[in-house]
Amino acid sequence: MLNLIQQLRSLENNLELLEKKTGISRERLNSITEGQAEPSMTEVRALSKVLKLSIDFLLGENEEFSEIKVLFRSSTPKEDTFKIDRISHIIGNIVALIGNNKSISPLFTSISSFDSNKAINAVALAYKFRELFFKNDVISPLISLPRILVEELQCVLSVSDLGKDTDGASAVIDSIPFIFVSPRFEGRMLYTIAHELGHILAHLSENQNFGAIDKEITYLKNNRVHEESFANIFAGSLLLPQRGVGETLKYIRAQNRSQGPIGDIEIIYLSRVYGVSFEVAAKRCEELELLPEGGAISLYEYLKKVHGGPEQRAKQLSLPERAKIDFPNIPAYIVHAALDKINQGELSLGKASEILRMPITKIVNLNASNN
Repeated sequence: MLNLIQQLRSLENNLELLEKKTGISRERLNSITEGQAEPSMTEVRALSKVLKLSIDFLLGENEEFSEIKVLFRSSTPKEDTFKIDRISHIIGNIVALIGNNKSISPLFTSISSFDSNKAINAVALAYKFRELFFKNDVISPLISLPRILVEELQCVLSVSDLGKDTDGASAVIDSIPFIFVSPRFEGRMLYTIAHELGHILAHLSENQNFGAIDKEITYLKNNRVHEESFANIFAGSLLLPQRGVGETLKYIRAQNRSQGPIGDIEIIYLSRVYGVSFEVAAKRCEELELLPEGGAISLYEYLKKVHGGPEQRAKQLSLPERAKIDFPNIPAYIVHAALDKINQGELSLGKASEILRMPITKIVNLNASNN
């Protein structure tokens, strides 16, 4: 119950909106917040739905999440308590589920640390990642990055609504890498995942837990904060390697018989080939001096003003649809840990569904196929 009370206290200035969304009166909400009244299960369900926090979490105590929360609080504004609680709850459940049966991610055994203050190291790290985990391919699109992270590198990838102003978050807890990404346009989500991976890799040498929440991640504007700049450069170099960009643009221009400077059409093609947004592709071209300084944002603003945006322009040009990006979420060893606990009577199907973010029917089918 303490978690529910803390959530309501953190929303003291928004009780009117909460009243409208839940149908619970302001007076009743105040009584629950002050501990003068116990909420009914109907009220708890309504609050759970609006706050996007599980009933189990709202009715529980918060001691088991306190250590994880501290990691995020050190780098996150006070007003983001809701996001911290949501992320900490997901992480805490998975850490508790695994217990001592952790599997060390190859990220921690294959890549040494890089200085996050130096841009050149971000580029080197991106190429090192491709060398180790993408067959040393420095040309092809890395649309499969989410699958590689989850299935091969045992990273927990959670697509979670962190609010309109927050794109992603990352953490390493007890040697388990976590990446959170808000549901957005897929090209933007892919870039956010690569950005968060950059944060994780920059902290490898610390050999300790860390957690950080990122507000809106933009690649168009230069970021002077060392860690954010490092993560941006890493993500751009990883998803749009220099050689790949050069060869792709050369092919596109030959097909279109393009003359003169690179323009919006070539960059729209490039963004669709590599699965990223137009903004990311344009900024990468600017970094590689294929566009003048400021050219990326100028082209983006031109497309918004004249055509409604890059994707609308792509439709006008009748370009092929973007390749679908899959976002798996839980490594196999964590799923197996949950199935073991279910079979031992230590975990309910409902709780397993919440932790794994997987329908109960799928869990039942997986369990049947493993027996």
